[in-house]
Amino acid sequence: MSLNRLAATGLFLAALCFSACGKESAKEPASSEASPLTSEAREEFNEIFDITSAAEENEEILGAYFYGLTNSDEVKKEIGMSLDGLHLEIVHNNIGGKAGIGWLTFIDGIPQKLSLEGKENYMSVMTVEKETETKICMAIDPRIDAAKTIHRFDIACIFEPGYTPEEDNPTYGVYGSELPLLPYEIIGDCEIAKTTSVDTYGETCEIPEFVLARYSKQNRDGTTDSRIEKSDLITELSAKEELLQEAISCEGSFEAELLLCGKMNETYRITAFLNNEPCEVFGGKSTVDASVVSGKLTKLSIKIEGADFSPGYNTLFFMLIPISEENRDMDLILTKTKPYAVKKEK
Repeated sequence: MSLNRLAATGLFLAALCFSACGKESAKEPASSEASPLTSEAREEFNEIFDITSAAEENEEILGAYFYGLTNSDEVKKEIGMSLDGLHLEIVHNNIGGKAGIGWLTFIDGIPQKLSLEGKENYMSVMTVEKETETKICMAIDPRIDAAKTIHRFDIACIFEPGYTPEEDNPTYGVYGSELPLLPYEIIGDCEIAKTTSVDTYGETCEIPEFVLARYSKQNRDGTTDSRIEKSDLITELSAKEELLQEAISCEGSFEAELLLCGKMNETYRITAFLNNEPCEVFGGKSTVDASVVSGKLTKLSIKIEGADFSPGYNTLFFMLIPISEENRDMDLILTKTKPYAVKKEK
């Protein structure tokens, strides 16, 4: 296995490697500051990636990074909110080449606008240099679910969110891969946060044959193995009973179905992102709740109006955060679908 491929597949292992400090909120303005990697970070990288072999073979490492929240109680998985909102201190370590990264945060599965260096976006995008440690301070004016008494915080680092497919190669590869941390519980002055509610959406039905065929394997003894029965969650995008690939062309508006299935009974809060911003694809909503029932298929109809597309390829993906109280202690992390390149034809 090449180191580049190892780096891409090692992202999820890296999620376990992060530092922690106390629960004091950051008071500094939203900013970022880069410095050379510390010796401790290099040692952690050596445990995950074969850095020595890479240097000997003169290979460039892609996507080799990890990060952590420093204003958190790591033992209790808590992060504090103060009277002036939620402040994040993030330490991002990168041993790979120069790359773009994007930050997405969610409270109770609801996407949050991030303020970083004077800019406010749902995805804060920045460039990290090779072999650097970057300290980032962000601020959030939080929105929470009014129906929740325990507030869940999720954060994900997205690799190369600004990558745009080309005409002769409209695919993504490792671009758009996510590295989530385990969820945190928000403590502190949550009553000062803005509140909102989320509608339930989608319908449950039997799993159709074209989905079963995609995730089934016939054994020599005549039995069939199903990945659906072994996977926590499977996501696909389909149209006209066909599973869509990464590159999609459409005329006018784009209509399809987001398909969900798996072995677990779980409710997910789902947000659609078009070009890294929430997009109202679910009947006029960008964020909805949908339940997945073991052994069944959940379908969510989506529609994107032609006016919402930018020229060329547009990046479409979905973020799914498990929100059921029954599975709260299982530390289920968020899920990101693969990115789809959607192009509106003239």
